[in-house]
Amino acid sequence: MKRDYSVDAAEISVLGSMILNNETIPDVQALGLAPEDFSGRHAPIFTAIQALSERRAAVDFVTLSGALGTAHVPYLSTLVDQVPAASNAVHYAKIVRSAAQRRRLRSAVADALARLDAEKSSPEAFARELVADLYAFTVGRTSGDLRTLHEVGRAWCERMQAGPVAAVSTGLVDLDELLGGGLRPQELFLLAARPGAGKTTLALNIAETTARAGKRVACFSLEMGEQELFGKLASARSRVDLHRMHLGRISKPERQALADAAGGLIGLPLLVDESGGITVAEIAAKCRREQAKSGLDLVVIDYLQLIAPKHRKNGTRNDEIGEISRGLKLLAKDLRVPILALSQLNRLGDTEEPRLSSLRESGSLEQDADNVLFLVPASVPPGMPPSPMTKAILAKHRLGPSGTITLTFLRDVQRFECASFETPPAGAAHYAT
Repeated sequence: MKRDYSVDAAEISVLGSMILNNETIPDVQALGLAPEDFSGRHAPIFTAIQALSERRAAVDFVTLSGALGTAHVPYLSTLVDQVPAASNAVHYAKIVRSAAQRRRLRSAVADALARLDAEKSSPEAFARELVADLYAFTVGRTSGDLRTLHEVGRAWCERMQAGPVAAVSTGLVDLDELLGGGLRPQELFLLAARPGAGKTTLALNIAETTARAGKRVACFSLEMGEQELFGKLASARSRVDLHRMHLGRISKPERQALADAAGGLIGLPLLVDESGGITVAEIAAKCRREQAKSGLDLVVIDYLQLIAPKHRKNGTRNDEIGEISRGLKLLAKDLRVPILALSQLNRLGDTEEPRLSSLRESGSLEQDADNVLFLVPASVPPGMPPSPMTKAILAKHRLGPSGTITLTFLRDVQRFECASFETPPAGAAHYAT
């Protein structure tokens, strides 16, 4: 079936739309377009637009001519003049992406057939290589070229000279020490516990601490509504009992403390999404759009087992969770930010401590995660109230040793603290830096 626009016209329309209306850039980027999806003369223009957008600089004739050279100005004008409607940028981008996918697919098949015709190629080798090439096509990207140790080593030296990789602090000194500085970019962190152990509370504490440091946080709450989530944050911030707050049984000073806490929260760069049944691809699109617009420093997901698989298959639930965990790991690397994903645990015995195999529908969770942290409340005799003392067990630490620390879970006010921290009186707002 003949398309309304040629591929070349679609490329022109995509580039021209992004120049005319910079707000279309995140939407185009969310489709995963890459410079190699464009023809020779358009690829460097798309690369320049991406670079300017990542620096949050305006994309126009002046900035692009500075990036590309003044010789490109006449052609940039031609691009803009040929755009039918900048509001259709995503439609044009889909045409470009589809054409690029077809080119990659034709190339993969042609290369495989050439290898099959070669004297030393066996049918078995042909089949294996064709499957590998087609898999690269289905994930929507081509792999990078092999790099020499000279190239890798030079990049490593530059990174070492720049100092340690900046990690996102959890706000808990002991936990940061256990994690080797905090949550590191490009890593997938699993925070796992049984229901009621406080994993959502700890995740929100970390999210708030990060936002108070001026960093942008995207929190995907698949289980809890945004109003309930804000209530937990307000309780933690004001140190007003959450249960009494819900019942309305709070004093005048506590009411003022809640108002002050809410006033301090509403200005934080903490974004909330309560969409249910969301997929990894949808999470990725939203994160890429936000990163392109304003930047992103941390992604929190509560919780992993509620993410919908991309396709309902005949496979097992473990297969679905494996697809989700691999997607989150790739997203962390792509966004270059840490992803903190909460996870459920299988039921344990009264005195049994969790192991990596205790992760519910573990499948490849323990393989894909860079770090796995378990929260284990201290055991108490039957009939006694729960103890605030909680073990934080780092069962997997890709870049360092595992270990255990003790945290204090202030359940009434939805807050975790280091066990050595002196707790302020209830209702006294505590504004940690």
